[in-house]
Amino acid sequence: YRIVKNNAALEGFVEAILVILGYLAYRDDMNIAFVSLYGLGNLQLFLVGAANLLKGSVESLQSKDWARFSVAIIGPVLHYLGSWLSWELFKDHERSGGLLAP
Repeated sequence: YRIVKNNAALEGFVEAILVILGYLAYRDDMNIAFVSLYGLGNLQLFLVGAANLLKGSVESLQSKDWARFSVAIIGPVLHYLGSWLSWELFKDHERSGGLLAP
C-alpha cells in the first residue's frame, strides 16, 4: 500500500535519476552504459505511465477534463520516445563493433 500511495514521489525520484544519467551520457561522449540505463529507466516510466493512463483516462474522459487527459498522455509518449532513442543508439553502437560483437 505504501508504494502505491507514494507512487508520484517515486516517479519523481526516478525522473531525477534519469536527468542525471542523461547529463552523464552527454558529458562522457554518449557512453553506451549511461545511454542504456537511461533507456531502461524511460521504459520503466513508460510502463508505469501507460498503466496510470489506462486507469485515469476513463475518469478524465467521463468528466471531459481534456487538460488532465492531454497531460496524462504526454508523459508516457515522451518516455517511449526516450527509450526508443536509447534503443536506436544501442543498436548503432553494436553495429559498429560494440561490446557484444563476436
